[in-house]
Amino acid sequence: MDLIEKLKLAGLSGNEARVYLELVKHGSIPARDIAKSLSMDRTLAYQILHNLIDKGFAHYQKRGAKTYYSASKPGFVLTKFREQATEIESAIPELTALSKTAPSAAPSSEIYEGKQGLRVLISELFSAKDICIFGATGNSYDVLKWELGHVVKSFELAKITGRMIMDEKLRGHKMMYIKGLKVRCFKNTPASATTAIYNDTVAIHSITDKPTVIIIRNKEVAQTYKNYFEQLWRQAKA
Repeated sequence: MDLIEKLKLAGLSGNEARVYLELVKHGSIPARDIAKSLSMDRTLAYQILHNLIDKGFAHYQKRGAKTYYSASKPGFVLTKFREQATEIESAIPELTALSKTAPSAAPSSEIYEGKQGLRVLISELFSAKDICIFGATGNSYDVLKWELGHVVKSFELAKITGRMIMDEKLRGHKMMYIKGLKVRCFKNTPASATTAIYNDTVAIHSITDKPTVIIIRNKEVAQTYKNYFEQLWRQAKA
């Protein structure tokens, strides 16, 4: 993950991250020089600088008739991120209380696109009692290559268990060695979509073009998929 992507995690847009990095590199610089360095419209550069100032990532000083902009110390980025994490953490008890008083949700389906969809699915799997997966491709390791190693370690520490069926050609892939996950294989069954069954939910994700995740929350549908999974599991080779 490059610096731009890391700064986005701290709440900056792509352009804000680019301008912030320019400020870090130059120490103190006029807006017009930033615009020129980044091949950016000067009006846009001014707007972004003001956004950074509002967010606490930058400040300015007057030198005669000119205004020079500087980045806040890099440590501020971490402080800002920690503040945001603390705020979010403090909201969890209230959100949990609200969810307990809400009426039971009717069967539903949701569609997510992009990496964030995969992250939503992963976060749900942490609450699963047992996970059944078939059509595993291992493509998530490519899309979330900077994250999945940490996710797997967290899964193992949480002692989450499950079973997974995949094509024989993928035997030896690192996903086979996740602790708590039993694996069986089929020959000549290449897949472009992976199905996971957990908590009365079925999640199907495909990463052939861009990540797409479909989540179906329906007890009957989940049980049907689970029945098919059990049949496949009996036939698959350990």
